[in-house]
Amino acid sequence: MTSSIPTPGPRSDRGSAVIVGASLAGLSLAISLARSGLRVTALERAAWDRQGGTGLRLWGGQGETVPRRDGSGVRVPTIASIASAGVPGPEGWATVRRRLFEAAAAEPGVRLRHGVEVTEVGQDATTAWARDAAGNRHTADVVFGADGHRSLVRRAVAPEHPHAGYAGYTIWTGNVPYEVAPEWQTGRDHWDMIGLPSGDGMMIVGETRTNGRRRGYFWQWYDPTSDDYLRAAGALAGTVAQHSLVNEQISDAQYAKIRER
Repeated sequence: MTSSIPTPGPRSDRGSAVIVGASLAGLSLAISLARSGLRVTALERAAWDRQGGTGLRLWGGQGETVPRRDGSGVRVPTIASIASAGVPGPEGWATVRRRLFEAAAAEPGVRLRHGVEVTEVGQDATTAWARDAAGNRHTADVVFGADGHRSLVRRAVAPEHPHAGYAGYTIWTGNVPYEVAPEWQTGRDHWDMIGLPSGDGMMIVGETRTNGRRRGYFWQWYDPTSDDYLRAAGALAGTVAQHSLVNEQISDAQYAKIRER
């Protein structure tokens, strides 16, 4: 008598999904849906190795695993465990995305497509679809939008609410050498969240490492006081974020103000 272990992957009775956007939310969703037995296609406009982004504070994910829901009985790391690599605390956006990308790419039933710009989404009585700039039609039982604050999917689903609301703060981020504050990490778990006085928001300070060696510190200031500057720079209109500010778009006067504060 022989027995077999079910192979994890798509189940014919679970259906299919297309995800528009394969950044942190899209990749996490792709992993979760595939573990539930769906066939998943994730479409991302940017290249797979895109950089940028700010830092994230990760609260959980210290090696926990959960059983798959696709009937395979296999236990797999939680999304939090993948994103944090088991170490809660601040982490660079690009690092978190790389971990999620590698996990999604290894997940049975997930197909990741980069360099694909979705220009239209729609549905009929039986099918949903996303059409890309090359004219290809990607069909599935359901289409999910994970395509950011200018979401094409949101505009299609809820045209009366085409924009995501402004979070109420901007994030200034930077790096400083270890020599600036060599004693800072003493007694700390390589990071700290600091409440700033006078309503100036919060700041995350973390220790950056390369191959386990101390390299320096990064800081991220969650600043709720710069709305006027964002509006003057064209990055904020009313309560709708228009775009991020890259280095060359930030004035010398604003840099001086950030340094002083």
